[in-house]
Amino acid sequence: MSHTWGRPAAEPGEGWAVVDVETTGFRPGPARVVSVAALAVGDDGNVERSVSTLLNPGVDPGPTHVHGLTAEMLEGQPCFADVAPALIEVLRGRTLVAHNVGFDYSFLAAEAELAAVELPIDTVMCTVELARRLEGITPKMLTQTLRVLERDGLVRREIFPVIPPRVEYELTELGQNLAGLLTQIRSWSEEHVPDIKQARARAEANQEAELQAQV
Repeated sequence: MSHTWGRPAAEPGEGWAVVDVETTGFRPGPARVVSVAALAVGDDGNVERSVSTLLNPGVDPGPTHVHGLTAEMLEGQPCFADVAPALIEVLRGRTLVAHNVGFDYSFLAAEAELAAVELPIDTVMCTVELARRLEGITPKMLTQTLRVLERDGLVRREIFPVIPPRVEYELTELGQNLAGLLTQIRSWSEEHVPDIKQARARAEANQEAELQAQV
């Protein structure tokens, strides 16, 4: 992996690979991945492909009170090597996005090494770090906003009965439709920023000239 941590949304790319893993512990290698979910999301916000599966780690599942997965549930599930080809296609050319991305990446890299495969990850983005940099956005505000979006039918919420509780949101069909429109607006704005700046400069210059004429 390179040392490139994300890319501005305005820069061209193949989109984003949003990933979440559950593990048997905290140390990659001795601890193994017991589930992986990955979405390939285009720059327009639409999901292009996905992988979501439980994995048989070949070891004790660890803290079942955290991830809710028991040995019985994982028995007979595929191993990481079985799903690696599909995961590679989700990751290829995209920026890996995860909450605490260092954790998810380190486990994916360890599993890939054990499976003798190479994951095509060149850039990553950490939503934990992103949240720190976005001033004024608190967890409470984010939750309230998501509830409003859920009320309006733009996102769907799923609660998982584990400790601590885990909640996941995904765009509904209506939300994906809106995301596409917002992406078009963003693209138009980025394309016409120079025009807007020039118009503002002309308006300010005219205002300054009018003030000078009144003196």
